[in-house]
Amino acid sequence: MQESPSSTKGFFYALFCYISWGVFPLYWHMLINVPSLVILSNRMLWSSVFLLAFCVILNPGSLWKVMNNRRNIYYMFIAGVLITCNWGTYIYAVNHQFIVESSLGYYINPLINVLLGVLFFKEKLSRLEKLATLLACIGVLYFTFSYGEFPSIAFMLAISMGIYGMVKKKANLPPVQALTLETLLVTPAAIIYLFFAMNTGQFIISELPVLTTVLLILGGIVTAIPLLLFASAVKILPYSTLGFIQYIGPTIQLIIGVYVFKEKFTSAHAVCFICIWTGLLFFTINLIQKSSAKRKLAKKLKS
Repeated sequence: MQESPSSTKGFFYALFCYISWGVFPLYWHMLINVPSLVILSNRMLWSSVFLLAFCVILNPGSLWKVMNNRRNIYYMFIAGVLITCNWGTYIYAVNHQFIVESSLGYYINPLINVLLGVLFFKEKLSRLEKLATLLACIGVLYFTFSYGEFPSIAFMLAISMGIYGMVKKKANLPPVQALTLETLLVTPAAIIYLFFAMNTGQFIISELPVLTTVLLILGGIVTAIPLLLFASAVKILPYSTLGFIQYIGPTIQLIIGVYVFKEKFTSAHAVCFICIWTGLLFFTINLIQKSSAKRKLAKKLKS
């Protein structure tokens, strides 16, 4: 069966999105001499500026419609806080040599999503999903006791992104407008912190190299474009296809962490990753089975 042009477009949207997220460590590492909170605040500020401009050009009335609702404000504020925590943790991880652990977080994320579905949406786990979750737990427990340290950065990234996705699902808003609103709601905190940092000498704009200033401003575009591509891909592709493609990001991060930044990859890391990779294999097989069953059901209903 030949793929439709829209499916091909969706595939490339998702591919570019996850490759971008995978190589993010190389970008943020160029700002290693800038404090993590300053990078985060600039990322929040310039993301909101770029998204607001994009949204106004696209359809200014649609943004006002989303904003003119207290429920939307409530959900998007929570989403904004969660994505800020995720971004901040990730920037800290990259600039303090925890790229391997951050990649682990994004491998764990799909399994966290499954657990959140059970806890908050009363979804039932299939046998393969139970096995995948059990293997992930075994891997993390082994790593914690063998390496002597709980992978807190990995879990902060996985849980914040998991709850973020859950809040977005609950809000059920147009992706571009929702993303614009959530960044706008947390931007005042970023501006306040930047003024504080400038007053205390942590962030002096006039003393920054030109390249650093450009990288901080472009950080907003670098952040927003993959998110917009992801929002477009989700509309077009089945979730099982995204399930395959989403592992490109953390795999690239893992390779960069080990081979570019020479981070440690111990036997404890290896056992943990193997358990999670095996769990993700079962998880992906389960997604394919569900997708196949839905297609068969749809064909029966049509006939």
